[in-house]
Amino acid sequence: MYHTEEIMRQIRSCYPLWLLEFKEMDALVSAAARMLEAAANAVVLAVENQFVHSAQDKMIEELERFLGIGYEVLRAGENRKGFIASHFIGNGRFGPDKIKEVVAMFTGSPCNVAYLPDSGIHVEIVRDTNDSFVLNDCVAILNKRKPAHLTLTVTLSSPFSVGAFYGVAMTEFHQETINH
Repeated sequence: MYHTEEIMRQIRSCYPLWLLEFKEMDALVSAAARMLEAAANAVVLAVENQFVHSAQDKMIEELERFLGIGYEVLRAGENRKGFIASHFIGNGRFGPDKIKEVVAMFTGSPCNVAYLPDSGIHVEIVRDTNDSFVLNDCVAILNKRKPAHLTLTVTLSSPFSVGAFYGVAMTEFHQETINH
């Protein structure tokens, strides 16, 4: 963002020194600097609000209202922005690359996509223990985007470590499956 003092210095450099000795001129330069700062900050804000991941909260609320997305307490911060951004991922063939792109909007975890012989899509997300994304949001977007004749199965694998008796770490997997 721009600062008034720097703008005032730049404006003063355009005037002769004897003219800047008048208090009225100093007030005029100060007012012009404040107006230019406000205009510059408004332009920066307008540019930031054009991109979902850098948008302000007020713009995120407007996008949610425009897209008809209800507010959910579990969805906050970057999860809200990822959910909105996933609505704008390109149209066309809904292949593995698009599915991975949609999942990437919610989590950085790896994702495997397989087409099942019975006209279905199986998506496996290996979730990191530090992930905080809302699985229902991810499934809702995938269901909106998939062709109607295909079924969708999302499997979420969550590795976690448990200390054993002799100080050895064991890794187990917990799986949840949602069929639609």
